[in-house]
Amino acid sequence: MIVWICSFPRSGRKWLRQILGDNFRIEEDCIFNVNRSSNMDFNLLRNDPELNFCMTHLRAHELDINKGDKVLFPVRHPFNVLYSSLNWLKKKHGLDVSEKDLLLSDSSIFCQETQWNYRDYMNSWSPILLNSRLQVLILKYEDRSRVFKKEINKISNFLNVEPKNFNRLELNTVISIAQEAKEELYTRYYQYSLGEKNKIDELSEDFKRKFNLQMRDYYILFNYNSV
Repeated sequence: MIVWICSFPRSGRKWLRQILGDNFRIEEDCIFNVNRSSNMDFNLLRNDPELNFCMTHLRAHELDINKGDKVLFPVRHPFNVLYSSLNWLKKKHGLDVSEKDLLLSDSSIFCQETQWNYRDYMNSWSPILLNSRLQVLILKYEDRSRVFKKEINKISNFLNVEPKNFNRLELNTVISIAQEAKEELYTRYYQYSLGEKNKIDELSEDFKRKFNLQMRDYYILFNYNSV
């Protein structure tokens, strides 16, 4: 069986992979990275009774998703995706990019890994996410600490796999979150994902208005509040 792990970059794929490995003991040889140059026999994976995880940032129409496949779809508040992408571009590539550059350019919330923007990506996936005939589980990155046990149970029921070593992963996850909050340059904005809009108000009303207008459909789709 194939389980697709599909997400826009900076949306929580690393967190989900940690859960699968530490909590469900999913071995590395059952996880495959899929990109445009991949040459894989997906039907062979589908005929395998074991779970095979295919991780990708590709858009929906670039993938061969069948009715019998399952899809895990991590999402994150678009505002935090924006600032995480901004931090990534500065930290990894030394690019001096402002939030206005990302927001107002033709490639809004641009990420070099994908070569397309957030809106294009989510528009490609919306028909899949809204199709009740397909097996899709949306996981919100913000819920990883607030409702951790609930998220574990959702994944367990979706995959029909019993979790293992729960207490250890819960401790590791708490430590990981603390380290992230300390180390990342966008810590003050990350708090918004926990419901604290402490630094959002420093942004101009024009910026917030344009951002909310662009992200309105995705706020509705993923049940997020505007900034």
